[in-house]
Amino acid sequence: MYVNTIVFEKYHKNMSEHLSPCFIDVEIGDVVTVDECRPLSKTVRFNVLKVTKGTGAKKKAFKKF
Repeated sequence: MYVNTIVFEKYHKNMSEHLSPCFIDVEIGDVVTVDECRPLSKTVRFNVLKVTKGTGAKKKAFKKF
């Protein structure tokens, strides 16, 4: 008996990565470059290599018409 199985790849954006103390000024919205390394803990297998400043999180503001 032939059974057709469909396999879905998992795509996600959340990654557990190690941020070394030399990158102090990382904020939400910054673009980081990560690279694979040896397992540092149960879930951490990536290191941050470079931080590029992004536009940052913009604050919502209401305007009068």
